[in-house]
Amino acid sequence: MERRKNGVFEYLRHTPYLHSSAYLRELYQSANTKAEKNILFNYIKRFEVDDEEYKGYYTLYEQIGKELGYIDDVEYITLSKPLLLHYLLESDEDEFTIPVRRYNR
Repeated sequence: MERRKNGVFEYLRHTPYLHSSAYLRELYQSANTKAEKNILFNYIKRFEVDDEEYKGYYTLYEQIGKELGYIDDVEYITLSKPLLLHYLLESDEDEFTIPVRRYNR
């Protein structure tokens, strides 16, 4: 059984076919090693479905990326331009720190 599972992950490295996000999530749940999770992460990236447009793939990609330390877990808020401008003009700070989504490589 373990041998067959390893074969599935190796297959993902070279297959020209994109499998469903549901199938990939099943594989992720059965993945025991970082190497197997890396294969899934790279597979999603290779097919360029690592974007919010592809919700199922994207949530899995983010989950694996955060677990492996490739993606920082940052919270975002949305501000209107007038509110942001008001804040900047009223502040006496010369510099501001803004969280940016980073992909650790």
